[in-house]
Amino acid sequence: MKIEILLPNRIGDAILTIPALFCLKQLEQTYHNGKNQMVIYPPSSLLPIFSALQITKTQPFTVKTKLASWIQPADETFFLYSSNKYLGLRTQKAYGLYNPKKLFSKSLKDMPYLGIPHGDPALPPELLNFLRTHHGLSAAAMRYFGLCIERQFSIEQILETFSFSPDSVNIPPPSTKSQINLPQTPYIVCCMEAAYGSQRDTQRRWPEALFFETAEKLYQTYELATVFIGVQQTPLIPKQPYFYDIRGQYTLTETAILLQNATGFIGNDSGPLHLANLLKVSSVGLYLSTTPQHYGPIFPQLNRPVLHAKTVEAAWPAIEQLISSLKNPCSLNH
Repeated sequence: MKIEILLPNRIGDAILTIPALFCLKQLEQTYHNGKNQMVIYPPSSLLPIFSALQITKTQPFTVKTKLASWIQPADETFFLYSSNKYLGLRTQKAYGLYNPKKLFSKSLKDMPYLGIPHGDPALPPELLNFLRTHHGLSAAAMRYFGLCIERQFSIEQILETFSFSPDSVNIPPPSTKSQINLPQTPYIVCCMEAAYGSQRDTQRRWPEALFFETAEKLYQTYELATVFIGVQQTPLIPKQPYFYDIRGQYTLTETAILLQNATGFIGNDSGPLHLANLLKVSSVGLYLSTTPQHYGPIFPQLNRPVLHAKTVEAAWPAIEQLISSLKNPCSLNH
């Protein structure tokens, strides 16, 4: 039996599927002896990261994927992301969140769990309580456990089988043909962006001036440099020898290497925060219009959330906790 899983297109959403994917793999191995073939299709930018996770077979979604499906369609396909680019993909049984604006979704078996406009996803309370209490998962991560339910696994089987922690994930440094110029001094990675440049930016973003003030205070207090990442070239970064502006210069794989060598991460609720968390980099997450209960990263023990901070002073205690959790940060070598 072949099971295909098409992951969300956004970085953060794709990473939030990982606990459920681990759970499904564990269930398939425990109760089906791993006989079923699972294939996941992550966004192209995350393909090296998901391949390194070795959850199961990982492939890019291409035109060839569609053509191959006409010769040998999958037995079950789970669409965790609504896009008309999937038109023409054949499968014997399709699951996903029905979206009347997407033509391909009209043939889907609806997975109502995928929608979380308010509160928790539509999963059994016992499962929600287990995932929240024992694993600290956010609503956005819990919703993907609908995969396991649609695969006909019981709640009891999920509770008995699922095991997940930072120790479950080991991602070696990704390989790249490019030369990554890492700062020669300890540094914090900072991302000021959120919501992919949409109108929601102003609601989800901490003001840039506060990021600059924080970066200056990090250097004056701890002699930590700040590396600014992202895709947007504005606003201009103040010229300081301990500020590094690489926005728009690194691929996601190169950014992962940068993060793996960083002292920590500070940023809005966005894809880079989830990537840093997946790489087990300690972080301070800034939440303005969202909450960690709804969109927190998969390893909450590594993230220090700050809600609705309007000043650097309001966020600084969490940043101090981040730095104090490190051993003599000013002596770290990368």
